[in-house]
Amino acid sequence: MSSVKTIKIDERTHQHIKDFMTKKGLSTFGEAVKEALEKADGVVDETGWIVSTRDTLGGQPRIKDTRIGILNIHRWYHEEGLTVEEICKNYSVESEGVKAAVKYIGQNGDEIELLRKEEELSEKASRERARERMLAL
Repeated sequence: MSSVKTIKIDERTHQHIKDFMTKKGLSTFGEAVKEALEKADGVVDETGWIVSTRDTLGGQPRIKDTRIGILNIHRWYHEEGLTVEEICKNYSVESEGVKAAVKYIGQNGDEIELLRKEEELSEKASRERARERMLAL
């Protein structure tokens, strides 16, 4: 069974979709959404707190108006055991944003696991490049 994911889109993205559908004479929404999202500045979840933009954190989901990624919240909350209040105090972020991130993590376990694996691979590749540079000296 496939799962359905609901997202909230900003006005600019909505306009891209409408323009594309008009230009192409489309009555189906799927292709228009795909095209619009490629042009859009970002995607926002249903709470409005979790955003993903290509130009920040490599497109990984984060709390809006911050560079605090979902993986940071996952690490601090689930792995290190910090409370929402501690995260807010330590990282100067609003509690609504942290609560939305915790909820997002709970609802998107597969995505979080994929992001964690990608991060691990990136860190491993970075360490390997550094090791190679050191050996070349």
